[in-house]
Amino acid sequence: MNVASPHNATRPDDAEALDVACALDTAVIRVDQLQALAGLLSQEEVAEQFSDLLTGVQVSIFGLFEDALADIRATLTQTVAHE
Repeated sequence: MNVASPHNATRPDDAEALDVACALDTAVIRVDQLQALAGLLSQEEVAEQFSDLLTGVQVSIFGLFEDALADIRATLTQTVAHE
């Protein structure tokens, strides 16, 4: 795939390639965020504190995982559709 720079995105193909590249960058950031959160939750001390949280708070944290994974899935689906 030929990824365009933001300085020469004049053709529709260039703009589309730039959109895909930006979406992929965002997906990578979301994966990094998920990895950091999972890393925290895998530490024994944090896991103990997590278990002491109200159920609603725990659900909200897992909601972050769900939302991030949905964003990543949408990006990957969009990328495959453009190839």
